[in-house]
Amino acid sequence: MRYSVIIASVLLLLLPLRASGQDAVHDLLQVTEKYGQADVEIAYPGFSAMTQLASRFPVSSCDGKKAVLTLARRDIDDFNKTGIPYTIIKRRETKSVYTAETVAEAMQWKSYPTWRQYDTIMHLIAENWPDVCLLDTIGFSIMGRAILALKISDNVSSDEHEPPVMLSASMHGDELAGFVLMMRLAEYLASHNNDGGLAQKLVSGLEIWINPLSNPDGMYRTYDTILYPVRANSNGYDLNRNTPNPKLAILNP
Repeated sequence: MRYSVIIASVLLLLLPLRASGQDAVHDLLQVTEKYGQADVEIAYPGFSAMTQLASRFPVSSCDGKKAVLTLARRDIDDFNKTGIPYTIIKRRETKSVYTAETVAEAMQWKSYPTWRQYDTIMHLIAENWPDVCLLDTIGFSIMGRAILALKISDNVSSDEHEPPVMLSASMHGDELAGFVLMMRLAEYLASHNNDGGLAQKLVSGLEIWINPLSNPDGMYRTYDTILYPVRANSNGYDLNRNTPNPKLAILNP
């Protein structure tokens, strides 16, 4: 009998830890307080049910057997009301990504800039190539950070009848790769605008807008450096899932 109890206890320890009710809310709140978001794994509930869930919560991955949802603080109460069993995915502890010490180091494109370095880099690109670059502020984040975009064109101060192209990155603040890539692309196009090659053809034939960082609050959640960046903005909204429809905005001003 004693051995049966021991075996049963061991088996219970091996089972995935799934919280429910108030325990679930407490656990998820703790994770989101530290990291800004929580990743939870659920069993794949079938196409129809998964479609319904995806309309309510951000889905990070789904392979037909399991799905991972990324929950912000505002999602927790609603998610717990679904009663779906889940496992909180333990995040890997990290101090931060590799951060450049100077603007010059950041512009070698082998590290991530601080928020202030990013702002400086965008201004520098516009100042170094003023004939083809114009820096614009296309909006502001919830925390008041400027949403910056570089216009790159051979007649940058004019609105020519050329195809406009908008390149944007990091709508999810924890998706970092495109952020640096877009800054590097902007510098490359500006600095090679008269090289007789592809860059010159693009700059002369298109009106290019580059917005390297569309969710600064999600990426720079702790203000100046990238530490535990999150998917959503400061209000907990996944910007990729809540992009305004321009046609509806025109119909309902």
